[in-house]
Amino acid sequence: MSKKTAVILVIIFFLGVLVQAAAIIDYYSERFNLGFYPHSNDAGIYYKTLDANISEAYFNPYDIVVRFNNRPFILDRSENLFSNIWNDSKKVINDRLIEGLSESTEEWDELCDNPGVTVAMGGYFPIEYLGFMLGVEEPEISNITVDKVMIIPREAGMDVYFHTDEMVYESTGLQPYGLFTNENFHNITELLSKNPNYSNSYYTDLYKIVKENVWKNYYEPDIPVSSDLSSHNIPWIFAGLPAIINDYVEAAANLGSNGETALMKQTASLIKDDLLVKSNNLFTTHFDSYGNLFFTNQFNLYGIGNDGWVTYRYTPGTEGDEKGLIGNAFINAYETLNTISGLSSDLGGELFLSRIEETENFYTFSFDYRYDSKIIAIKDETHAAVIMTTATRTIEARMLPLDFKKMSEDTQVEIPYIFNFSNNQWLNGLTDLNTSEAYNIYIGYGTFSGNQNLMEPVWIFEKKSGQKETYILQRGNE
Repeated sequence: MSKKTAVILVIIFFLGVLVQAAAIIDYYSERFNLGFYPHSNDAGIYYKTLDANISEAYFNPYDIVVRFNNRPFILDRSENLFSNIWNDSKKVINDRLIEGLSESTEEWDELCDNPGVTVAMGGYFPIEYLGFMLGVEEPEISNITVDKVMIIPREAGMDVYFHTDEMVYESTGLQPYGLFTNENFHNITELLSKNPNYSNSYYTDLYKIVKENVWKNYYEPDIPVSSDLSSHNIPWIFAGLPAIINDYVEAAANLGSNGETALMKQTASLIKDDLLVKSNNLFTTHFDSYGNLFFTNQFNLYGIGNDGWVTYRYTPGTEGDEKGLIGNAFINAYETLNTISGLSSDLGGELFLSRIEETENFYTFSFDYRYDSKIIAIKDETHAAVIMTTATRTIEARMLPLDFKKMSEDTQVEIPYIFNFSNNQWLNGLTDLNTSEAYNIYIGYGTFSGNQNLMEPVWIFEKKSGQKETYILQRGNE
């Protein structure tokens, strides 16, 4: 080979290395777009506008409660009335964000005595998030977190109240529309009164059960709890790690002194293909001495714990990143959630947004599972997924992917339970409500632990932090 040919080959090789390095930088960098891969104008965001399916899945109420005759009626999520009221409520919220609200002198517990509709979001959400989901770019009121909206139809108009952690905001004397006209609201109350699913179940407000000096310190003032003494059959459900994760966890449990086994490597390769898809060849695979699995490159670290939890961390940190708008940050959280959820072959359950926290540098979005309208409590955990993001990228994430299904007929576990608040309170030794705290009280499923689990219905006390305390339910006549 001549010297000239050798020089040309060296130059070609060097240029090839530069092109490969540039392509890798372009793939991962939000700051440099070298043209190898398409980048959106907003780095790290794959949806330029809010997709309707995302809004439908992650912007819906935890509960809709219709109050009249001093009784709260909790609407069934599967009924058309629930979605119809929510659609009209979204228009009410949208209009109030645009036209503004004023501080109210009313106390929330006093407002709860009025006939009307309460839309409970299930947690405190920044009003900017509500605006993003409704397409309101700059709400008239800002920097507050809202967890409930109450709409009170009156003969002379419609009053709207927003409940925050500190106070109540209002807009009164409005022109009513939709289901919130006096006539339509009367029709709703007539329907609920005659529907045996509602009229036969008696609810009363918690703040009417416990002393005022107790609930003001320990309880939300308007938690509907049941006084129903009849029995209701609730089926147990099956929850388990996705097959691909479960196979790895079982293989890692047999980790010997010689390090990772062939089965661990095989299952790790399958997880890598499903999790990283097109970029899996850019990550290296590692195992630690405890059987935890990692996929790494210069910028990213994915982990699969020997307990099934999936983690992600952007390794350089957040230096130079701006927190940005909450909507952009949420889309990044959704993308991460969607990626990890892809490990599930048949999710079966529903992931919903249960909490948003905001710091100076980033947002934290927390998600939980709901199956058959009931929330899942996970042992020793506050949420099923916690994702920290900026408008630019996801910084950290931790999630437990789960598959849910009903039992087959031959293994069906169906036991009658009594929902009565007082009976279950005494059954669980809650004789002094000063010793407990509740932002919400409901029937859910719990608690998941281990690789596979048969989950029974439980009574859940949820705190404002999202932490869930589970208690056994009183069994009825079988």
